[in-house]
Amino acid sequence: MSVTVRDVAKAAGVSASTVSRTITNQATISEATKKKVRKAMMELGYVPPKQKQTISSGTFHDTRISGGAAVPQSAAFRRIGIVLPPVQSNMQENSFFLEVIKGISSCCNQRSCSVSLVNGSSPEELRSAVRYLFSENSPDGMILLYSHKNDPVTEDLISSGVPFILVGKSASEEGDQSFIDNDNIAAAREAAAYLAGLGHTKIGFLSNRSEEQFNADRKAGYLLALAEHALPIRPEWILESDGTEERAEELLGQFLSLPELPSALLTADDLLAVLTMRQVLAKGLRIPEDLSIVSFNDSLLSRITLPALTSVDVQAERLGVEAAAQLLMRLDHPDLPANKVIVPHRLVIRESCTAVSTS
Repeated sequence: MSVTVRDVAKAAGVSASTVSRTITNQATISEATKKKVRKAMMELGYVPPKQKQTISSGTFHDTRISGGAAVPQSAAFRRIGIVLPPVQSNMQENSFFLEVIKGISSCCNQRSCSVSLVNGSSPEELRSAVRYLFSENSPDGMILLYSHKNDPVTEDLISSGVPFILVGKSASEEGDQSFIDNDNIAAAREAAAYLAGLGHTKIGFLSNRSEEQFNADRKAGYLLALAEHALPIRPEWILESDGTEERAEELLGQFLSLPELPSALLTADDLLAVLTMRQVLAKGLRIPEDLSIVSFNDSLLSRITLPALTSVDVQAERLGVEAAAQLLMRLDHPDLPANKVIVPHRLVIRESCTAVSTS
């Protein structure tokens, strides 16, 4: 098998992204580190690709060689790939992703960039789809609409040196990946504190998989707010779905059958909130009188429900605009260090919450 960037990184005792930055001679890497990396490259016989790269079975090949000379690409035209998170249900149809893609497309249209969309029902299927995209379309950079630990797509991109941006805080231990995100800990803390301020002392939490960094952060913010207000943390009131609508409805059914329910619930996105409202109303309970609900994303769903949802506006479209702008900047200026952009949030108050009656 051919020597990879990760082989060089292991031999040099550095991260794969450090090897990639050494290859492009970025100023953020010290000369001592560059010397160590180049020594490992020489000893292993690693020859970095000098032209456009594609992914094929985990290795990267030059695809723009014609008659022994590189075929230049117009600096004005870029190809951008967008990767949706790997899911096995229609939860991927969450309007949050549509808003982010809208923002990416808006920015790319202004720069005359083409956009390709990739999805898959599992991490490995998604990895295969991304490799196929590279074999057919050879994008200049990628935007991943998720951030997972040990993600095979992310690993491929790091190993190849292909520029990419994450929408969501990096879950990598290397800690030097560019991402666009909200401060989800602060946002959930604010949302739970709002409920506490209305007099709610029993507050539950519903999210999808905690391996998704934003879900983990929102849970952390919820727990922080409860601790700050000296409120009880009840494990049976903290629900974590697997990302499927079926599992979310199953959990909600079990939750609503508990002998004691909280008076308020913080949900990690509007779709989960709508599923909750449907089951709550089917049980003959009232919103917000029996259960106040605060959700995330401030999507169209939050505005058309009855009652309308109080929701955290994460500015999804702006997340997409910022992701595309940062990626295009990195393509124009490869020596730029990794950048972390935090988009501000705001809590939009509507009718799904009420103060606790003291009578």
